[in-house]
Amino acid sequence: MILFLGVSFCLAQTEEKLTITTYYPSPFGMYKEMRSQRQAIGDNYYKSSDYCWDGICSTHISSNTDLIVEGDVGIGMVDPRAKLHVNGRIKAFDPVDDDDVATKAYVDAQVSGPGSWDCIVASGEYPGTYRGVTGRIRWYSSTASCPAGYTLITGGCDWIAGDPTHYVRISDSPTTNGWFCAITQTNELRARAWCCK
Repeated sequence: MILFLGVSFCLAQTEEKLTITTYYPSPFGMYKEMRSQRQAIGDNYYKSSDYCWDGICSTHISSNTDLIVEGDVGIGMVDPRAKLHVNGRIKAFDPVDDDDVATKAYVDAQVSGPGSWDCIVASGEYPGTYRGVTGRIRWYSSTASCPAGYTLITGGCDWIAGDPTHYVRISDSPTTNGWFCAITQTNELRARAWCCK
């Protein structure tokens, strides 16, 4: 066994092990490739005496679970706003259970094909419109409205402004037949409404 700066490599066995301890300075740097069979990430999962797959602990993690994450996960983004927030396309199979995510092809088939709906995306003004000052803070808004004959399905806000510490999102919500977005300090936003008939 070779012991170096709190990292032990067991070379006599067929399976190598790397143990990172709290020894200072602990190993750090960039790794080209890392593999593990299981991972638990988050402050609550830090202590193996509280959460474990095998052995004695307060709460056992299912043996079918290879990755458990406490906080939000962002793929292709640094500011996830949900448990899983993906900046890009997602591939999935057709749903089996009621709470499964459905693919576009599956939804189209359930409503007699994509030709049965006429859908558009309505965009609000960009840059946002200055709305005044509240408590010495400027705020701006953008509203997307569905055209006559169309019904709002859903909507959202494009927060185009950069650093989120420099502004506060005031509103991201539906209107009678559209979507309303409001923000402080910057006019870098755009509302979008998905409308169908």
